Amino acid sequence: MVSKVFSVWAVLGLVLATEGVMGRSIAPTDSVVASRHDPDIKVTFRETHICETTPNVKSYSGYITLPSISADHQHYKANIFFWFFESRASPRTAPLTIWLQGGPGAASSTQIASGHNGPCIVQPDAVSTTPNPWSWNRVSNMLYIDQPVQTGFSYDDEKGVFSSEDPRRTVNTTAAAARVVREFLDVWFQEFGQYKRDSINIWSQSYGGHFAPAIASFLLPPGKGNTGVYRARGHKDAGFHIGIDSVGIINGVVDLAIQAPFYPKFAINNTYGIKTISDEAAAFATQRMIQPGGCADQAAACREMQQRYDVENRGTNASVNGVCAAAFAFCWANVYGVYEAVSGRNPFDIAHLLPDSSPSVYGQEFLNNERVRKELGAKVNFTDTSNVVANGFIATGDFVRGYTSELASLLDAGVKVALVYGDRDYRANWLGGEAISLALRHTSHLAFAAASYVDITTNTSYTGGRVRQQNNLSFSRVFQAGHEIPYYQPQTAYEIFARTLRGLDVATGTVDVTLRGNGSYRGREYSTASQFSVDDVKAP
Repeated sequence: MVSKVFSVWAVLGLVLATEGVMGRSIAPTDSVVASRHDPDIKVTFRETHICETTPNVKSYSGYITLPSISADHQHYKANIFFWFFESRASPRTAPLTIWLQGGPGAASSTQIASGHNGPCIVQPDAVSTTPNPWSWNRVSNMLYIDQPVQTGFSYDDEKGVFSSEDPRRTVNTTAAAARVVREFLDVWFQEFGQYKRDSINIWSQSYGGHFAPAIASFLLPPGKGNTGVYRARGHKDAGFHIGIDSVGIINGVVDLAIQAPFYPKFAINNTYGIKTISDEAAAFATQRMIQPGGCADQAAACREMQQRYDVENRGTNASVNGVCAAAFAFCWANVYGVYEAVSGRNPFDIAHLLPDSSPSVYGQEFLNNERVRKELGAKVNFTDTSNVVANGFIATGDFVRGYTSELASLLDAGVKVALVYGDRDYRANWLGGEAISLALRHTSHLAFAAASYVDITTNTSYTGGRVRQQNNLSFSRVFQAGHEIPYYQPQTAYEIFARTLRGLDVATGTVDVTLRGNGSYRGREYSTASQFSVDDVKAP
């Protein structure tokens, strides 16, 4: 969920020594285009020549400026930053993938340059870069969006070199974020229509377990098999819609009530034999989960209040916000938080003691380099993690409002769903991720539960993990990976992503599992089958 916050401002003094290291100085200029539908909506962008250096592969950065929308409770101007990269292979026909980092309030741009899934890897000098051989734009056009506003390079109003830091001038729920992303995409496709496809892919990480299913459900056209979770919650069908081909979630928090019981379990019984807390501490956390008035009861009370008084998850009902925020505070402190209080270990990687310097901060320092910001056309300093945004979501208890119903609805609409969990992460651990996969009440949930686990063949010499898959739904446990899987296991993460987009089985990439529009599959229905258990592999 809320990512580690790093100090990145000290690098500004490096810029004078960088001439010739990051590439030629191209003094780019912005193109400013007004929307055909609203002159107050603007697209400001430029072609970039840093990070992605593959010949003839284009990239663009810029802003979509959305005006105040009083009907949607947005009483401020939002300048949403994006960075787009063409696919290195056939960009005119390649699919389009939207990448949304979690947080809430974590910048998507960080993943571009951090050795995650973007085109470049920033080196220890925080200035020079090398190509990422496992960048996801090997197979897809990639659009990274810094959202919500006040995250990354996105801002409302400039206050010097920062956004306003005003908590009233950003969104405070996942549903509100989904509306803004929909408006963003509606405008973005008007200017970049050559990259629009009948269906797009939405992949995310961490709090993306909320963002990805919410945004995908909001975008999916009515009448396309969408059972309409959002419409059932009172959302209107008016507005921009587009098909969804796949939704991918990496170490995501989808539903805290389902995942929270696995915090104490994972802390003392993970497959690495690392007992991170005592049995007594684990028993304390478990008791706080199940006791009368504990985490489970408070989460249920939040859901009941939300369904009665805030059906659209707007976060505007003070009573609902109070109940849900109290539930989150109790669960976080008494169930999740026991590990952080006593383990002395990184919550994003149980194999690492604190303080921990990985993943590195080089990418964040790179993005806050003055020359890089100028080349990107960024109007404010880079904020890797926005506490203003995070605190807004905490105040509404958005963390407790789950998104399993949306994922089930997407599956029944024929959308491919990939749940991918690194097995060294505590914060969104794979035991809780597996529980999410089994809790999705889509039409094939019994068949999915009956499937077993098989190896993920990353290449001819390496097994990257285990996967359970039944047609369009896959759950992968990736070996030796913390919270940000592509950083730890770049090729395995890439193969899972590429195979999912191509409609192939995650295990081998050789079996077509694509769902046709009439509800049938191109071949026989696919289910993984073996004698493996997902938890029988100890640490190498």
